[in-house]
Amino acid sequence: MLSLPITFTSVIGVFAPVFSRPVWQHVKVLMTGAVLAPGKRTVTAILQIMDAVQRPPFRRIIVS
Repeated sequence: MLSLPITFTSVIGVFAPVFSRPVWQHVKVLMTGAVLAPGKRTVTAILQIMDAVQRPPFRRIIVS
């Protein structure tokens, strides 16, 4: 499970009601990666910075 600072969680938390609970877990990873990724913020770059490229929920969306 992704552990985020309280301040960041409260900022992105306004979007939580729009997503189901399982989807929200993925959204948190993608939003955090978008903040941390240097340069172009592609989905692949975001997943790489979050070290999520090989995790099962994300592995199948990466086409290389």
